[in-house]
Amino acid sequence: MGGTDELPGTPWTDEPWSPSDAFHYAPLDRKWEYCGQIRHIFSHFTLYLDVYKHYLSAQVGNGIDPSFGSFRSSEKAALSGVMMKCLQINR
Repeated sequence: MGGTDELPGTPWTDEPWSPSDAFHYAPLDRKWEYCGQIRHIFSHFTLYLDVYKHYLSAQVGNGIDPSFGSFRSSEKAALSGVMMKCLQINR
């Protein structure tokens, strides 16, 4: 959605990504922990996202390629409903 922040991820496709292919899009080459899958229903399609997490140090963005953009805390981010679901899956 325009004007909202987004968590790092793969391009959306009709076919699921294999984890090894999806990790090529990760902002850091680190060990990622699987959290589960979310389902979000749009008016014309249903989106399924597999969610992984990795905790960053206190220096947010440390070691992340700048092509991913800037990172800010989830409390300050303007997140869509689908991105909020991704954050809430492991709480």
